[in-house]
Formats: sequence, structure tokens, C-alpha cells
Amino acid sequence: MTPTNTFEGSVTVFLHTIDNIDLRNAVSRTGIISETLRLRKEALRSIHPSHPVAAVGKRAKELLAGHNSGDSPAGVESPYGKVTQLDNGKILLMGVTNRNNTCFHTAEEYYTPYIFIGETFVKSVTALDGSVYDVKVKGYCTGIRRNFTVLDGKMYDTGTMKSCKIGNAVISLIKAKDLLNLLRLELSKDPYILLEK
Repeated sequence: MTPTNTFEGSVTVFLHTIDNIDLRNAVSRTGIISETLRLRKEALRSIHPSHPVAAVGKRAKELLAGHNSGDSPAGVESPYGKVTQLDNGKILLMGVTNRNNTCFHTAEEYYTPYIFIGETFVKSVTALDGSVYDVKVKGYCTGIRRNFTVLDGKMYDTGTMKSCKIGNAVISLIKAKDLLNLLRLELSKDPYILLEK
């Protein structure tokens, strides 16, 4: 399973600029690995205008189902929310940091007061089978810089994250459920800890 976001930059700005999106040909803006998976003939793709996820394998359908029925990109009904609830769910970062870890948005949606701006968009999304869905999406904050690496030390100390190098790339493996638990604890102490100072 991999993010295949259809936008770069601010999701809220993006949602202001589109009315509909066709997931059959909307390329992944999250890199060549995600685009390669998206293009596999057996790949499925969740129904979402900005944060669709592509997946292959026996649990792909289950993990992607319902992304269009929530109202947020990374909430409980999203593939991101679902992976953080799996006992053995893992997040693999290849050559990137937690700055690119969408599951941090899952924690923000659950535990912070600043992520949603009170604006909701309804966008038309064409699924891989040609079906068309109206998908409701809450807008995220704009112009607020976040620091998703601020808790890396605690993630290493608790065994939530392990890293190694392959060539020049840092590869990090994160226990998704442990990540959400750690973020819940840290955000209960300081709900603004993920914001740039």
C-alpha cells in the first residue's frame, strides 16, 4: 500500500482549484515507486480526490474501502487510519523522513485543535471502474509549518522506529500502531508539539 496523492503543496489550495478528478489517469505526485505501484494491473486505488492510496495483495480491498465515506484525508476510515489500528501494521520510509509520513496527519486529525479550518469541499471522483462518487473532504490548515521529525528521538528510544542505510538512502521502519499511541501521548501533553516553533 502506498500514497498516490494527486497534488503537491497544500491540499486545501489544491481542493480550491479542482472540481473533479479521474483516478484512472491522475498520476501519483508522491514519487516513482508509488506511481509504479499505481500502474500495476492488479493495483486498486482508494476513492479520494487528493489522498488516494494504491494497494496490491489479499487485504488491499479491505484497507482501501471506505476512504470516500469519511470526510477527511487521513481519518479513521482512511487507509492511513486503518494501518494505525493493525497489530502488525508497518510504515516504510525510503529516502524520506517523517516529514513525508501521512500517518502524522492521522494523529493531527484525532488529537490536535488546529488541523481543520472549518471548510468542507465536495469533489467528484471517478474510480478505476468508471463509477463516479461525490466525496466530502475537510480542508486542512494552510500556512502553518509543522515539524514531523521533532519526536524522532522518542520514536527510536521506544522502539517505534528503526532505521538503516541502503546506499545513500536512509530507510526507516515504523510500527504504525505504536506511532499513533506515542503521538496520542505526546499530543495530550502538548497539542502543538508538531508545529514549528
